[in-house]
Amino acid sequence: VRTHHVEEWSEGVRSVEVGAYYDSEGRADPGTTLRFVERSENAPALPGCDLLECDYAQTASAVADHWVSNVDDRTGFLRTLRETLGYESQVEFASGVVAAGEAVIESTVAGPNDRKVFLPVNNALSDVGHVAGFLRTRGQGVQHVAHRVGNLAKTVSRANALRRTTGEGLEFLDVPRAYYGDLPSINALAAAAGVEEATAAAALALLEEKGLVEAAGAAV
Repeated sequence: VRTHHVEEWSEGVRSVEVGAYYDSEGRADPGTTLRFVERSENAPALPGCDLLECDYAQTASAVADHWVSNVDDRTGFLRTLRETLGYESQVEFASGVVAAGEAVIESTVAGPNDRKVFLPVNNALSDVGHVAGFLRTRGQGVQHVAHRVGNLAKTVSRANALRRTTGEGLEFLDVPRAYYGDLPSINALAAAAGVEEATAAAALALLEEKGLVEAAGAAV
């Protein structure tokens, strides 16, 4: 296993930390670690922690979908995932395929065999693009985390309300005005959504009424 550290906290409680990211020479990046905690039944909590009975009845449910890492050494991180989590490569994109203009990356999607969660891993092959910019300004790390929820609007609204009330919690980025680009024609929109054209037309009309799109179909 790659660089790791085992800590015996107390009787029945121990943890192991494994370096997540490595440079091209195999040295662990100290900024991010994978931490595993093993606690026997009736053992004390970790130092500084209290054992609490949790009630999730009022908590919005969310399921992890994927988290994306931008790294210098893609194969090294994939090895870490394989040795620590048993995750294998699920999908791999050849270099030169994932490209936009001068921005070129290599990307592999790792995960468990049941494919319940995906971990895309990117490294840059050019000096331009979002992956290269991320590595240059932030270093190796998690670019974003995504979850699946039953009702996106309700989940975001609830998270915003909790943050305003408690001063703690998630804060969402503002959506750029042109983030979603242009909506297609009514028939293309209906085909993509799998609905009747009348339904697509009514949905577009409602968006226009609320000022969310222009008459030309551009998101605002």
